Amino acid sequence: MSLKNKLIYFFQNMLIALFFPAISLYYGIKNGNESQKKIVLFIFFLFYGATIKFSVENDGFRHRENVDTYYQNMDLSEFAGASMKILKFQDSGVGSDDIYRHTISFISGSILGNSLFFFVIVAGVYGFFFLNVLFEIFDRPLTFTYFPLIATGFLLIMHKNIEGVNTVRTWTAMWMLLYGTLKFLKNKKPQYLLFILLTPVVHFGYFILALPVILGIVLKNTPRLAITAFIISMFFSNFNPTNGLAERFENQEIIHKRVENYSVDKKISANAKWERIESRGNQRFYNKLQSFGLHRYAFSFIIISVYFFAIRQSNTNKSLIISLFVIGVFIHAFSNFSWFIDQVSGRSRVIGEVFILMSLFLLLRDTTIYFKNIYFRWSLNFYLALMIPFAIWNISRWFDHPSFFSFILPGIVITNPDLNFSLKELLKFIIPI
Repeated sequence: MSLKNKLIYFFQNMLIALFFPAISLYYGIKNGNESQKKIVLFIFFLFYGATIKFSVENDGFRHRENVDTYYQNMDLSEFAGASMKILKFQDSGVGSDDIYRHTISFISGSILGNSLFFFVIVAGVYGFFFLNVLFEIFDRPLTFTYFPLIATGFLLIMHKNIEGVNTVRTWTAMWMLLYGTLKFLKNKKPQYLLFILLTPVVHFGYFILALPVILGIVLKNTPRLAITAFIISMFFSNFNPTNGLAERFENQEIIHKRVENYSVDKKISANAKWERIESRGNQRFYNKLQSFGLHRYAFSFIIISVYFFAIRQSNTNKSLIISLFVIGVFIHAFSNFSWFIDQVSGRSRVIGEVFILMSLFLLLRDTTIYFKNIYFRWSLNFYLALMIPFAIWNISRWFDHPSFFSFILPGIVITNPDLNFSLKELLKFIIPI
């Protein structure tokens, strides 16, 4: 499609989506080519951002409130002054501690004059990277389907899907990181590395979180080294270098606050973790198992299984599969090594899980190892069984924030937000539980 035809198709579907986003989405996916599918899905992200439903305790509510408090009528000199403080890792005084959120807040609050546009822009940026990554992985029709392949693809899509828009920065930067990595591994063009290097602009934590990805790219053909680092990291629980670390950054308020808030003294044992979960009262089983971290053990199991029963045994020459696997394993090792900074460890683990899922999906799609190696087959089936609570938990979370009006007549709540309600609120009304 030419740029002109893409723009015509975009505005045609925007007009339809103003009234019936679900119809635009359905027919675009059913009948469109790859470019048209991307366009209708991107439009859906925009309307998701315009109609997203937050309760007062959600971060998203506070982000929009921050726009109304600090950015309405902010002039350019104030914006520039706060930007310089952020770049020096100092408190900006306007409620934003990174350039990405600061810039979007300024555009939506000062230039466009309405905090509603904050999540429209956030959803648009998130949707661009999210959709391009998925289209890079699902880049051709499946010639043969079987349950583990479909289940792995489903887990990949659900792992950090449209729901990740709500956090604004963390998972936007992750999909940007994934996009740059995938495009570089496929095309070998160095300009795609810029997307990796620019992730700290979206979330400054990626100064650290991008490091294992860069290491994995450099050592992308060394699965033995990656698995060795991962196994060693599983026993790395006694070394904690963060004691007194926060005090070294007293003049950089942002770094000081993050290190102080995210550092932990020691790992919590499995028994102590389960007792803490039980003390919270009645919870659905998938919420308990998610809080316990069952899926983390499942990923550790499948990493070792893929290496010993698939990559090591099959001598596959699929370089992209190996590269994604190696990067994912290095990130998991980094997550284990950085256990003493809770947020860094947890977020890097999620990034590593997406890399592993991409590698696993391509391994199942492009090779016959599942049918040739009984040990790998049973290991994968066991892993997928362990992931069932995680999948249910993800599905349940998906209903928290999407508005009913994301699918039909979004203009109603765009003009009158008080009428908005989420899909979960609708389901509770229809099926009281």
